[in-house]
Amino acid sequence: MKLYHWTMPRNLASIAHSGLEPKPPYKETPYMTAGQSVVWLTANPNPDISAADAEYLRTMVPDWDRPILFGNADDIRLTVTFNSSTPSRRNLHRWSEWIAKRIMVDQVTGEEIPLSKLIECMPPSGEHDFWVCLTRIPVSQIELPPITARVAMLGLKEDSEPYKQLAALPPDQIVRVAA
Repeated sequence: MKLYHWTMPRNLASIAHSGLEPKPPYKETPYMTAGQSVVWLTANPNPDISAADAEYLRTMVPDWDRPILFGNADDIRLTVTFNSSTPSRRNLHRWSEWIAKRIMVDQVTGEEIPLSKLIECMPPSGEHDFWVCLTRIPVSQIELPPITARVAMLGLKEDSEPYKQLAALPPDQIVRVAA
């Protein structure tokens, strides 16, 4: 099974060194992961969403004033492969099925809130089939950009001496230099 993870170029060195680590939930939306740290993945290789899905999201959050896409415009797509024998596969869950089984407790009222309601807020097309992984995804499961692309993503100009030096190093040494 192939899934995709979008990340900023500056994160590539640490990902190449230690894989994808679960991240704590966003401060603004801890309910999206029931307060758990996760690695977000999607089945869609494209970060853009359709006009119909964007319109649907705007009706759900009318005061949203930013462009609607999943991730940032500069993000880089990583392909992550899971098979039945990869240890992280046991901790990989389709987000809609996983979140439907979770509840959160309102810190003010103490009320239990079923998080299955979040599924209703997602665009109906199902175009962005989200997944969460609850454990680290090792480097061996991640297709990283070619070495010259990783060096370029460090912001060095191709004709600079540091670029030439880094481009000449084996991939494992670039990780140590860039981290």
